[in-house]
Amino acid sequence: VNLGVELRIDENYIVEENQRLAVYRRVAAARNEKELSMILAELEDRYGTISPSVVRLAQYGRIRALANHIGIESVERERHLLILRFKDDAPVDLARLVSFVEGRPNVTLMPPGVIRVNLEENQRAMASASRQRLTAQSTSWWTKRATAGQVEKGFTKNQLIRSDGIEEGDKLLENVHALLTELSHGD
Repeated sequence: VNLGVELRIDENYIVEENQRLAVYRRVAAARNEKELSMILAELEDRYGTISPSVVRLAQYGRIRALANHIGIESVERERHLLILRFKDDAPVDLARLVSFVEGRPNVTLMPPGVIRVNLEENQRAMASASRQRLTAQSTSWWTKRATAGQVEKGFTKNQLIRSDGIEEGDKLLENVHALLTELSHGD
């Protein structure tokens, strides 16, 4: 998996370098969600509330494990394209794969066993769906916060700079995980 996302564990969360390296190895070796959840539970017990850098690393681990389960050999990002290359012996349900590709104008299936996803178009489609969900909700998050009856801390500079409080790399990881989950639906 090569997405060009920062995966470095915050040195303030795990101070000792050898312990950070051990966490990297354990996440890389995790084969499924259960193993990753156990690692995160242990880290929270040992170091406290999980830092965003560890959450990002775990999401990367989820993507890697899910891709392996589906039979994807590599997941790479080239600028705005996500490229999924299937293994030669991948157990692919062709009907599901065709349905996945046909349902998205931003996805192209290319021989031999390569799917290309235009991430910019995919992000626009996800944002549109998100706006539709927000419109369907009766009260916005801002209204709920303003009418909560208690004073809460305001926004920090970092929260204002980041869109929706989520870094771009986190959005990419969520997007890739959602695509792989949908591709593997039913496994």
